[in-house]
Amino acid sequence: MKTIRELRLEAGLTQTQLAFKVGVSTAVISRMELGKPVLPAYVKIVCDGLNVSVNEVEGVVVYSALAQAQRRDEKKRRKNECAC
Repeated sequence: MKTIRELRLEAGLTQTQLAFKVGVSTAVISRMELGKPVLPAYVKIVCDGLNVSVNEVEGVVVYSALAQAQRRDEKKRRKNECAC
């Protein structure tokens, strides 16, 4: 098993090039490489772009459905608190 970073470097791509190739932001690639949570769809897209199965990659942290809902609720709460 290899990390996204290892696979990207083997493909001879920068983070920017990989992001452009698969249609995500460079922030998504960076988060994946740093082991920060990303949405499951992003993991699939990036792995497809690197021609590997999600099961062949290590070190990727995926948001759970609960974490996604909590994050969404927190954003709504913050937006409603700001009475600017």
